[in-house]
Amino acid sequence: MKPLRLHLQNVGPFMEETIDFTQLKNNELFLISGKTGSGKSMLFDAIVFALYGKASTASRKEAALRSHFADGKSPMEVELVFQLKDKQFKVVRQGAFVKEGNKNPTNPNLSIYELEDGKYELRESKVTAGNNYIESLLGVDIEQFRQLFILPQGEFKKFLFSKSSDKQEILRTLFNTNRFEALQQKLVNQNKEEKKKIEARHQQIEQLWNKVEDFENESLQAHKTLPSIQTEKLLNAIPDFENIGRDIYKDLEKEKIQQEEIKQKAETSYRNAEDLNQKMNNQKALIEELKELEKHESEIEALEIKLKKIQEVRPLHQIVENIDVQTQKLNELNVKCEEVENNIHQNQSSLQKITEEQKILFERENEIEMQRKFINDTQYFYQNIKQYQSAYNSKNQVQKDYEQSKKDLAENEQLLSEIQAIHQNERPDYERLNHLTQQMFDLKQQIKDTKEIIEKDKEQKQRLEKIKVLELAMTDKTQKLDEVQEAISQFNTNQLELDNQEAMIKKLQSMLQPGDQCPICGNTINSLSDHLDFEQLKAQKEKLNYLNENKEAIRTAYSKLEAEYSVLKNESDKYNLKEYPDNNQRTLDELDEQFKKAEKDKQYQDDRNKEIEKTQTRVQEIKEAIQNLQLALTQKKAETERINRLIEAFENGTGFKKTDDFICDFIKKEEAVEAYKNKTESLKQQETDAKQKLAVEQTKLTSAQDQLKETKKEKKQLEQQSKIEMDNIGIQSTEEVQEILDLMPEKNQIETQIKSYKEKQNNLSHQIAELKAHIGNQEKPDLERLSEDLESQKNVLEEKSKRLNEHEFKLQLNDGNFKEIKEYIDVLEKELSEQQEIFDLAEILSGKNIQKLTLENYVLVYYLEMILEYANKRFMNMTNNRYILKRSEVVTQGYSGLEIVVFDSHSNKTRHISTLSGGESFQASLALALGLSEVVQQESGGITLESMFIDEGFGTLDQETLETALDTLLNIKSTGRMVGIISHVSELKQRIPTILEVKTDAYQSTTQFKF
Repeated sequence: MKPLRLHLQNVGPFMEETIDFTQLKNNELFLISGKTGSGKSMLFDAIVFALYGKASTASRKEAALRSHFADGKSPMEVELVFQLKDKQFKVVRQGAFVKEGNKNPTNPNLSIYELEDGKYELRESKVTAGNNYIESLLGVDIEQFRQLFILPQGEFKKFLFSKSSDKQEILRTLFNTNRFEALQQKLVNQNKEEKKKIEARHQQIEQLWNKVEDFENESLQAHKTLPSIQTEKLLNAIPDFENIGRDIYKDLEKEKIQQEEIKQKAETSYRNAEDLNQKMNNQKALIEELKELEKHESEIEALEIKLKKIQEVRPLHQIVENIDVQTQKLNELNVKCEEVENNIHQNQSSLQKITEEQKILFERENEIEMQRKFINDTQYFYQNIKQYQSAYNSKNQVQKDYEQSKKDLAENEQLLSEIQAIHQNERPDYERLNHLTQQMFDLKQQIKDTKEIIEKDKEQKQRLEKIKVLELAMTDKTQKLDEVQEAISQFNTNQLELDNQEAMIKKLQSMLQPGDQCPICGNTINSLSDHLDFEQLKAQKEKLNYLNENKEAIRTAYSKLEAEYSVLKNESDKYNLKEYPDNNQRTLDELDEQFKKAEKDKQYQDDRNKEIEKTQTRVQEIKEAIQNLQLALTQKKAETERINRLIEAFENGTGFKKTDDFICDFIKKEEAVEAYKNKTESLKQQETDAKQKLAVEQTKLTSAQDQLKETKKEKKQLEQQSKIEMDNIGIQSTEEVQEILDLMPEKNQIETQIKSYKEKQNNLSHQIAELKAHIGNQEKPDLERLSEDLESQKNVLEEKSKRLNEHEFKLQLNDGNFKEIKEYIDVLEKELSEQQEIFDLAEILSGKNIQKLTLENYVLVYYLEMILEYANKRFMNMTNNRYILKRSEVVTQGYSGLEIVVFDSHSNKTRHISTLSGGESFQASLALALGLSEVVQQESGGITLESMFIDEGFGTLDQETLETALDTLLNIKSTGRMVGIISHVSELKQRIPTILEVKTDAYQSTTQFKF
């Protein structure tokens, strides 16, 4: 930006003034010269006011720019025409002021034009929009402009000597580094949100981890104590849970199989023992029966002897009888064989029936096995049925709670959206509040100043009245002093001085004679008579003393009056009417009105800010409520999922959707399995009994068939023998034999008894032999012990099956939990891997680094070091390579790092910047200002620095240093930049031929270029 023309109306001492900078042509370096108070600095104020509506220094208010001599109805107006690159713009700005007769100030005006095709086209006509337009056009705000274009009086050295925090604000404004702080804050906020999400993930993982079954294993219990944040350890621990769980399952399965074998052996042993016990009981009964039979053996032997006698006596009779016996025996044996065969047929039928029933049962074996498997598989659910009943009972309530939370969350989110939609762009306007506070402070200060002016005006009037009184009193004292002095001058002081010498005169008179030479005056003494009246002299002396005392009193009084007059006169002379405008009381009333309005506006803004803060607090509360509801929703969802998993596991495991139906079906199946078991055992026992009976009957049949065969053989032999005997005896017919047989009435009875005995004995012996063959050397079994052992093994098997099923269910639950944990950890690790760099970056950018620099300060340090690099090129030249500006490397807790120190090559040490002399400080400030402007122009492509104005500072330089500083400014001028300098140093007028002279006549000022 390079000014071309500046027109001022009612600005400071300039009532109507135009400065044409195009007159400079190639003389880009010029001096602004004039008396103190002529308005040199006001030219800088006018340029800044035209562009930004404010003065060149922050301490000077806009109202102070208006001329005190301006017409009460005329505005303060500045018109600035400037060139920006290849474009030309014109800015016309009027300041707010209170028109004569009005109470409220007029609104400020701003018009911005751009030169196009030889005509100025209006670009903006509103103040706010115009200010923004100019700021975007120049690329700098007012603070940056003051640092780059205008170096005002009193602020020239501000950047050099400012604290690190103040430099931060200056550089932040110049390089717009607020965006880095915003980026830093955005990262911090993003980190907070991500940490909340990650914490929620860890809570979900922790909940699942707490549900994992540890199988009462110490190593797994140790794993359970792992914190959820150690996800890698959790993942490493999962295989231990799975391996140990599988090992336990294998051990339990192996134990179950072993127990099934043990139970089968016990069952077989018990059945065999039952069979053996039955046989032993049968053998014992038969032996007892045989013993009881053999008790009649002697009787039978007697009958056999009797029969033998009959047979010896009558062999043929015996033979015949034997034939009859054998015939009868054959008949009986045939009947017996037929009976036994019938019995065998019946037993075979019974056995067939039992086999058929067993076959029918066998056909149901798969069904029963399925029922038995169902019982084994669902044993855990049946034993823990209350847990699943509770899940079914609480499902609807939990779902209802979940839906209610979901509804509450939606309502809060809706409420948040409504509030944000209504108050979307509302922010507490602390800047306006501060502005109003500052305005009130300024108004209060102006009221105070006005009151002081009124009081000073009153005091001045009182002083003037007092001065008049004092002047009259001093005149009176002067007249009286003159009168006393006149009276004193009438006295002969020489004679009066002899008053004190009366004794000495008397002594001299006594010592001298007429004609002697006077020892005092040297004259000849003519007479020694008393020619002086010492009494009269005393009286005159007293009167003179009175007059002298009166004179001193008048002088003292006069001195006091004079001193008071001098003080009042000096104070009165210092009182400048121009500094104290008229109508102070009216101004005071207007300021009071403005103060009340500002106070009212501030109260309104304060209330408005509180309302917005209340809304923001409400929004924050709603957000926290949303977060709490989201967490509650997650927990209720987890509870719902747990219940659903239980119900799903129950329904998948049992196939039932109602626990009561499952219980009824389980009991029904259990009863059916038990009935099947009892029926199977009963049929097996029946089969054993039937087989035993069949074996006995088959033995009987074999025995009867053998007897039948033997009887037939014996009968045949007897018939042959009978024939031989009959032939020998000579009996020709059986009738004859019968006749002989009739002679033996007792023979049949005897034979029957013997026969019955032998048959029964034979039968019992045969049965005992069979049972003995089956029993062998086996001892009598302990059925009660075997039954208890069998029942015990069944209980053990049932317990082991139960433990196996429970463990299998726990493994399934663990697998589900591990799957979810791995999914959560995968998501968490993905999020962490994505966010870790952002976490680290946020930590570094927030100042947690070795240099303790935030991102913004790091950037500012970069800019400062670049500024120092450019500044040192000139500063070293101006100081003959003695000084170098450096950034302090001391790390502080303030995260700033923008302190500037100076390195002195003479002492080879770094020292504080404040140790520089006034001239050296000016050189450093100038070099720093030039370096700053170059860096800003280089870094900000939209900023064009085509001019610079410097106010004062050259008076602190010696001749050599002044020459160096001027050479530096001439170098800047050679680059095409306009450089304007305000200074009272006379040497500059010799070195800078182009002068903008500001003249004043104590009323208004005018300007003129001199070349």
